[in-house]
Amino acid sequence: MLGTDHEYDAFISYSHTEIDTAAALQRSMQRLARPWWKSRAMRVFRDESDLAAAPALWPTIERALEASQWLVLMASPRAAASGWVAREVAWWLEHRPEARERLLIVLTSGEIHWGDGDFDRDTTNALPKELFGVYPQPPTWVDLRNLMPEGPREPGDAALADVVSNGRLPDLMVAAVAAPIRGLSKSEMVGEHLRQRRTTRRVVTTTVAVLTVLTVLAGVTAWLAVDQSHEAGERARIAEARQLAAVSTTLLDDRLDLAQPMAVAAYRRDRNAETRAALLRSVLASPHLVRYLDAGDQVSALAGSADGRVIVAGTRGGDVLRWDVGTDPGTGSRVGKTKLAKLPDQVADVGISADGRVIAAAGRTAAVLWTAGRGDAPLAVPAGWLPKLITVSPGGARVAMTTERADAEYDEAPTLNLLDRATGAWHRSRTVRWPSRLSMPDEKEVVVFDGTAGNWTRHAVPAWKMRDPVGPGFGTYDFSSALSQGGRYFTYSNGNTEFQIWRTDATSASYDHPPLWGKAGVDYPSAMAVAPDGKRLAVAGPGGIHVSTSAARRGQNGKVTVLTGNESVNTDTLSFFGQGDDRLLSASGQMVTLWDLRQTSRIGSTHRLEIPLGCRACSAPRIAVRPDGRAVAVLDGNGETVAVKDLSSSTPPTVLRKELLDGVYGPPLWSARGDRLFLPTPRDGGGEVRGGGTAATTLATWPSRPELGETAEDDPVVMTGWAGRDGHLLEFRSSGRVVTRDAATGEVVNDRTGPPQLEDTTTIHVGEMDFDPTRQQAIIAANGSNSTDRTYALLLSTRDGRAERIPGDDEVGLVGFAGSRVLVQRTNGSLEVRSPNGRDLVRTIPGDGRYPALTTDNANLLVRLRSDGKAVVSDLGSSAAVGVVPVQEPPISGSIALRFSPDGSTLFVAIPSDGPSDQGALQQWSFDEKKWLRVACDAAGHDLTDDQWRRYTGIGAPAGSRCG
Repeated sequence: MLGTDHEYDAFISYSHTEIDTAAALQRSMQRLARPWWKSRAMRVFRDESDLAAAPALWPTIERALEASQWLVLMASPRAAASGWVAREVAWWLEHRPEARERLLIVLTSGEIHWGDGDFDRDTTNALPKELFGVYPQPPTWVDLRNLMPEGPREPGDAALADVVSNGRLPDLMVAAVAAPIRGLSKSEMVGEHLRQRRTTRRVVTTTVAVLTVLTVLAGVTAWLAVDQSHEAGERARIAEARQLAAVSTTLLDDRLDLAQPMAVAAYRRDRNAETRAALLRSVLASPHLVRYLDAGDQVSALAGSADGRVIVAGTRGGDVLRWDVGTDPGTGSRVGKTKLAKLPDQVADVGISADGRVIAAAGRTAAVLWTAGRGDAPLAVPAGWLPKLITVSPGGARVAMTTERADAEYDEAPTLNLLDRATGAWHRSRTVRWPSRLSMPDEKEVVVFDGTAGNWTRHAVPAWKMRDPVGPGFGTYDFSSALSQGGRYFTYSNGNTEFQIWRTDATSASYDHPPLWGKAGVDYPSAMAVAPDGKRLAVAGPGGIHVSTSAARRGQNGKVTVLTGNESVNTDTLSFFGQGDDRLLSASGQMVTLWDLRQTSRIGSTHRLEIPLGCRACSAPRIAVRPDGRAVAVLDGNGETVAVKDLSSSTPPTVLRKELLDGVYGPPLWSARGDRLFLPTPRDGGGEVRGGGTAATTLATWPSRPELGETAEDDPVVMTGWAGRDGHLLEFRSSGRVVTRDAATGEVVNDRTGPPQLEDTTTIHVGEMDFDPTRQQAIIAANGSNSTDRTYALLLSTRDGRAERIPGDDEVGLVGFAGSRVLVQRTNGSLEVRSPNGRDLVRTIPGDGRYPALTTDNANLLVRLRSDGKAVVSDLGSSAAVGVVPVQEPPISGSIALRFSPDGSTLFVAIPSDGPSDQGALQQWSFDEKKWLRVACDAAGHDLTDDQWRRYTGIGAPAGSRCG
């Protein structure tokens, strides 16, 4: 909440070379969520003078700092070099006990990187040195470099100046700064802004209405009133859809369960570029998240069956819940939950058999056992004793539970008990010290883990023969610990970001030399988990769940995967799911989250496909999609390998190979019916015709044409296409030459040299030519007649060979068609959308550098591949950014290929191998918006309540707001 004891709510510290951005931030903070009767929403101090010219003003600045609740640091290389910014930060850190918590970093240019327990001093250039060594954990900062759709900007970039020139910054960015100052979350801040804006509009509308009634006496016809009412309703509907889309975007990082249904509601309210972008961002966010399961109450205990089919959770209110997600939790619609039992108080622990048919739960005062086909029954707890921990053997024949005396002293040890379900008999053991986890590897052994001291015991049951307590003895300073399913591995945290992983089946262990190491960017986790085989470690903390691959030596863990989308993970509600190390369960609030590290995305999938990496000077792969979109042929950059994958079956792909010295393949081409695949062999002037779902059968071989093969090495085939409907196939050579063949026989029908505009020096590469079979026209990026000429775009008619140069002085990189429109990608990053004849410029879509590939859905969407492996999606009609598809970073820049399916519903990405151990991959991304809606609703797992609607948007649930 805004303070009343301070004159200012915030003080902006900035370099005076960025005065326009600072002024825009100040005005935006004071405007955001401003009540209509106030002049500003908060009081923000910003010094407008140049202290270098007026050093005597420091006492004024010092008084302003003292009178401010928060310090907002506009971080940039210029700010880092500013002596006055350093002085303001130093004063704040020295005089404010809560300095770290009340300092907000807003990054406007440069870089900030977190290293091992501090900002990385080698790569961070936007912070004053006074902030190094101040934070024990990475603080959150607001990145204003991302104001533009294509990523971070360099210092002084004019694009940022364009954004702030009107004196305002985007509401979502400002909300991230203003929210902590106002004592709200970012999403609540946006909701408050929307509520205040609606209130202001209502006041203005009411005032105008009263004045209108007083001044307008008559004369407005009935049809005009109806028309105006309809128009006003349309405007209100569109505005509401855009507001919902904006709120959805604010929720992506920490409430993805709400962001997805809100994006669905926005899209259904009005389908426009903004709502479609919000929907795409929601289904692309947190790619490893499979789905949410709504427990209806705060989850206090969580476990999954070893077969990976059943999830059980206990809640704060005592409910014991079960979900059967099957073997493939990502398919189907929402998963229904079953309430198994009700305990009188909070569920403290749950246990489950390997097949999920036996479940046990322990509360604070009672315990219960559920068996499939029999229902629930109370577990006997001796009078005067209370249950604490519980587990079930893999076969479900036995239940182990610890109990402690109700009036036990702090250091009094609990008792370990075993229920034999076949006889109903309880076997009670000696006491066990400080148990924090239980597990049963099989029907004959119980593992008791002491998370406070790093010791464990293994008990043979029912005889209770116990191994001597062993362990590394790491003391009583751990903040969290974990025991793997089956009890073989355990770990703990004691404030470090590297974690030792020990085995409980070893006779001894060394604290300094554990068998495995894990790593995460979290030093005070709320929950931890170790995979059953010890190969992965998961650690939950600020910013998400950090998952690393275990390593035998410290510091060799490789990349850490961070799972985002939730505010935080409830204490000790994180575990691996199933016998493997690729699925996880976690709980945040009342939502259980299922994760799959193998999953490319909720709307994408990856197929392993043999695509060798070509040479650095070679072309990118070529993709040919069957007309029905259900099979894909990929030619590698060298032309030596063609891999054909039938996406509708599990049939292994067909792989065709040619040795480089023996010949190469040209770009593959499917027949109109999709029953044949044509493969030119340019070096001998012939070709192959193949059939079957994966083109495994040779149907015909075109005869060799030596006169074509002689020039093939210097004039390879760049593209193939169909010449109308007469069964003729076109081969486009790199010189612009066009060869027409009879597809049935392979005979050459026509051999036309390139247009005279291309000259003899032209060499056309992949991406520098596209062909529209409907109008029998090709577009070519052609270089000039000498090496100093710029590359230009040329439209070529394949009917008569006439060519026309497309206007424009900037050099051309890529070309293409999008329906009737012509696309010209300039090397400066801008993409021109032109009329069908290429003469008229319709619009320009901005970019920030050379793109190695582009493709369109032949309707409204454009996808451009950036050199960093991000596929940027834009709306051709409005030039608006729709989203970014996170395809894999290429092993060599320009070595990835893109292609939409003929109906535009699927984007295919061909990624060559990155070494001997990597085969290559074919990714497919759904661009079917109906599927986006289904995926968003299924993954969210629930509809928004009326209270949630009001909290985040300021309105009740609109009509038709159900997600399913």
